[in-house]
Amino acid sequence: MKHINHCIKAWLKLKNMLRQFPIYLEPFLKDIVVPNLLWHAGRTAAAIRTSAISCLGPAAQRSTLCRAGKSNQPILTD
Repeated sequence: MKHINHCIKAWLKLKNMLRQFPIYLEPFLKDIVVPNLLWHAGRTAAAIRTSAISCLGPAAQRSTLCRAGKSNQPILTD
C-alpha cells in the first residue's frame, strides 16, 4: 500500500511539472539555447553549438505536444 501511495504522489508531481513546462520553455530557448547557436570558432564553441542544437529537438517535440490544439504560433518570436 505504501508503494502505491508513493507511485500516485510521483505521478501527480510529474503531471504538475508537465503542465508548467511551456512556461519555462520560451525563456530557456531564448536565454540559453539560441545565444549558443551563434557561430564562434574553436572546438569548445563547436561543442556548445552541438549541445544547443541537441536541445532544440526535444524542446520542439515537447512544445508541440503541449500546444496541440491550442495555437499555431511559433514559440520564439523577435
